[in-house]
Amino acid sequence: MSNSNQKESVRVLVTGFGPFPRGNGKNYAQNTSHEITKLLPHTLSANSRFNPTGARIDIINPTSADGQAVKVEYAHIRDYVSGLHDTHGNNVDLILHMGMADGWNFISCERRAYKQTFTSCWGAAGRILGLGRYYRIKDFAGETVDDAGECPWGEDVPMGLCTGFDVDLLVEDAGKTLKESFGRDVRGHEDGGTYCCGFIYYESLANKFTKGTSAEVLFCHVPGDLDQFSLKAGANSICAIIGAAASQILEERKHKAPQQPVVVGRQQEQQPIVQEEPGNSTVSAQQRQRAMEMMASGFGGERAIQATKYSA
Repeated sequence: MSNSNQKESVRVLVTGFGPFPRGNGKNYAQNTSHEITKLLPHTLSANSRFNPTGARIDIINPTSADGQAVKVEYAHIRDYVSGLHDTHGNNVDLILHMGMADGWNFISCERRAYKQTFTSCWGAAGRILGLGRYYRIKDFAGETVDDAGECPWGEDVPMGLCTGFDVDLLVEDAGKTLKESFGRDVRGHEDGGTYCCGFIYYESLANKFTKGTSAEVLFCHVPGDLDQFSLKAGANSICAIIGAAASQILEERKHKAPQQPVVVGRQQEQQPIVQEEPGNSTVSAQQRQRAMEMMASGFGGERAIQATKYSA
């Protein structure tokens, strides 16, 4: 990494969820995603253990204090995420949401999420939810997404939105870091799911999409183990993921740097920087691959192409 990166910084905002229903009339009183936020440092210094870049990484952690976790309630999530993007959206380089997946022994980096009007015939959505309607599992308030009101995202917002990060590369780079430090296995995963985790991911991506800004949002599922050894391992893995994401952010900055003035005679003319509208950029090989993955999993046709156009 060049010396110029030593003067740069990457700002990351992290959120964790609070208690949620177990499905048997009881609740998960503690959510590991919230507990892990409590263990994250405020800064990952340049070229440190979890930060392979030459830039400082600052971690903004608004949900780490007791009572400040994101409520596992659809209506709350929609309002919270909207406010989060209004307040911080232009001031951070990455928004990383976390949620708990009890029974998993790895941390996932989710590739995409779906709108509340989405239906599917695969996985738990088809087997358990009948018609495969997403976000119909009752939240901590005993409500479904239908109780949160009509979907605010019109037809111009794709049915599926994916992160702008290269998830495969991110997982690979985080794994390299964790070979030297104790943590949990990190894997790519296809979507954020049919509950509040997938819902917050789509809401966050949709806020980015409608504002015409890059999709620098991630969602990570963390295991449900609450012992301190496992929580520390989870925090280390999240730090490694943040460091890997920062590498991609800094690489993207190189390509988005303003062009130098073109000297014409004795005068300088600044070349205009053209901002492309979402969905109008050239489709890359990576985006085509995402489209094929989505079509192979049953999300086909033009909508799959539209969903992949929104990536950094």
